[in-house]
Amino acid sequence: MNKYIFLLLSLYSHTLYASIKNNNPTDTLKEVLLSDEVVIYSTRSKDKTPMTFSLITNKEIETLNTGIDIPILLQFAPSIVSTSDAGIGIGYTGIRIRGSDNTRINVTINNIPLNDSESHGVFWVNTPDLISSIENIQIQRGVGSSTNGAGAFGGTINLQTNLFTQKNSVEVSNSIGSFASRKHTLILNTGNIYRHWNFETRLSSIASDGYIDRAFSKLYSYYASAGYRNNKLLIKAVTFGGKENTYQAWWGVPEARLKNDTDGILQVIQNNNYSPSQTENILHSGRTFNYYLYKNQTDNYQQNHYQNHTSYLFNPFITAHISLHYTYGTGYYEEWKENEYLQKYNLQLQDTSITHTDIVRQRWLENHFYGIVYNIQYTKNKWDIILGGGANQYKGTHFGKVIWAKNTGNNEINALYYLSPALKNDQNIYLKIHYSPWKKSLLYSDLQIRNIFYLTDGSTNDAKNISVKKEYLFLNPKIGITITLNNQSSLYTSFSVAQREPIRSDFLYADIIPNSEKLYDLEIGYKINFQNWKNEINFYFMNYENQLINTGDINDVGANIRTNTPQSYRLGIEYQGQYSFPKKFLLQYNITASVNKIIAFQEIIFDYDNYTKIKKKFTHTDISFSPSWIASFQGTYYPFKNAEIQILSKFVGKQYLDNTQNETRKISPYFVNDLRMGYTLYSKNIPSLYIGLIIHNILNTQYESNGYTFGYRTAGKHIQENYYYPQAGINFFATLSVKF
Repeated sequence: MNKYIFLLLSLYSHTLYASIKNNNPTDTLKEVLLSDEVVIYSTRSKDKTPMTFSLITNKEIETLNTGIDIPILLQFAPSIVSTSDAGIGIGYTGIRIRGSDNTRINVTINNIPLNDSESHGVFWVNTPDLISSIENIQIQRGVGSSTNGAGAFGGTINLQTNLFTQKNSVEVSNSIGSFASRKHTLILNTGNIYRHWNFETRLSSIASDGYIDRAFSKLYSYYASAGYRNNKLLIKAVTFGGKENTYQAWWGVPEARLKNDTDGILQVIQNNNYSPSQTENILHSGRTFNYYLYKNQTDNYQQNHYQNHTSYLFNPFITAHISLHYTYGTGYYEEWKENEYLQKYNLQLQDTSITHTDIVRQRWLENHFYGIVYNIQYTKNKWDIILGGGANQYKGTHFGKVIWAKNTGNNEINALYYLSPALKNDQNIYLKIHYSPWKKSLLYSDLQIRNIFYLTDGSTNDAKNISVKKEYLFLNPKIGITITLNNQSSLYTSFSVAQREPIRSDFLYADIIPNSEKLYDLEIGYKINFQNWKNEINFYFMNYENQLINTGDINDVGANIRTNTPQSYRLGIEYQGQYSFPKKFLLQYNITASVNKIIAFQEIIFDYDNYTKIKKKFTHTDISFSPSWIASFQGTYYPFKNAEIQILSKFVGKQYLDNTQNETRKISPYFVNDLRMGYTLYSKNIPSLYIGLIIHNILNTQYESNGYTFGYRTAGKHIQENYYYPQAGINFFATLSVKF
């Protein structure tokens, strides 16, 4: 692999030299400049690729960009459910595609992986207002085409940053809204300089008090790009990043508190040994209850991304692309913990009779992620062939320290109580072939080989020694065909295989290291388009082997354990359509109906009376967080030129909190409606002035979009606790954006 990377770097150097040597300034007016869309071409599905995907355009992004995070902005796309810890779409947010959470969704920016290498999760809060620098987003549902980073087990989200622009511009955008929410963005773009150069920069600030008590967010971010292109060469350097300070809203709200059930609230207090201050807090709060009271119970993290993209057109048929990237992240979350066991933190006070005391601790993560991504494309006549891949390395350090402890004279002590370094190498190579043997058909094949090596040791935040050294080799084939039936309709089908390694917590907490997961994905779709009416219907069957699921089991330090279940599946049908009435109305809609089942699994409940595990078998139960029905509707009315009035509606069916399909452990269905109004003014002095207003949840619906549950047995009875993340009632954002 090192030799292979060396050859690619040599190719990278050659393209730079060749372009400079061959560039003739006198020919610039005749040049057709190379488009920077080639940066993301290799991993995206094309119009006729037999995959299921949606494209979110720049115009759609701009109309909803008020400071809310990307998962909330994407919620009206097919089969998507979004949620927000703080209840307003700012801060920690999450997304599911076909019931699969963000650890199973592959996310790339300009082909560079965004998923955390160890947890596979994407923490959108680390890149606030990234959406202001995004040209478009492609969402592939199911396995999708081969891409870089973590394996896609529910979907893929490909983001492309802003393209080269012809004209220079200055854009100032400000949004204000409920709960003291505000967003301020400044974008400067030089346009084309001497036809070949382009520079862009953005600065953003987002803040909100949040819907949940004390769940504030203070977010800052930047973006900058510099590019050069001629008829054969494109070089683009991109950097972006952010810094976040959010008050934790991770705990959720007990079900009893949401229902104003006094007896249930008292039971929660008893079950969790609430202190007097915590008891006072829960008794006098409402739907916006936040368990945390410590003033600095915050999450603090910053992340900086650096990318360099080079594309070179060797001849009309062959294009090569190489990207180098580096991401640095560092940060911590701080917690107040009452009456903690000192030995757990390697602490010993001068008064040795004290074994427990109150502490303030910080849990840190510092990481480096870097690598190379490449592809060579051959396009001629009936063939479109792409050979590509990537080699990435992650180096991270997890550590924790106690910064204060009671009975130490209020002095900071900075005692390190755990340390765990980690190394992960992720390499892949793929070959994609699009072949059109006949004018109305396209054959597609895609073969990816992926190799992963993971190493970690040291101790965990639960004072448990760890030592993991694992390697995986995955072969992921994909095949498909698209047939164009006539000028209006086409039919496609594909079959794909994806495999995925366990995440860090699986290695740390499971008694036995679990096996890797495997997914077989069958997609069958039909598209038919008329002059004003577009329709697409898609059938999917996603069959899992050894899917990792929560069973309720915990390890010796109380952490949840995921276990392989032999067989589970997702079977569904998706329909999306668009109907336009000339000049006045545009209707967009989608609906997903699905069956999501685990064939057999074993729930495990811990009995604290005698320290044993109670096991119960279940068969053919619904997979947690997988609603059988998801639907959205967007109706846009254009009352006069440059003005829009839009209704946005979202329905999400019942979701179970665990895999037992127990009706007492569920998220109730919800139906939420937003109203958006916008007007753009064009004049000689101000090229573009946009005024917009979005009223979210106009019917003031009380609903919860996420939650969790856990159970145990104590004092001879079963205790089950449900926690939820309630979302804000009626709230608004107003936007004023000026572009010169």
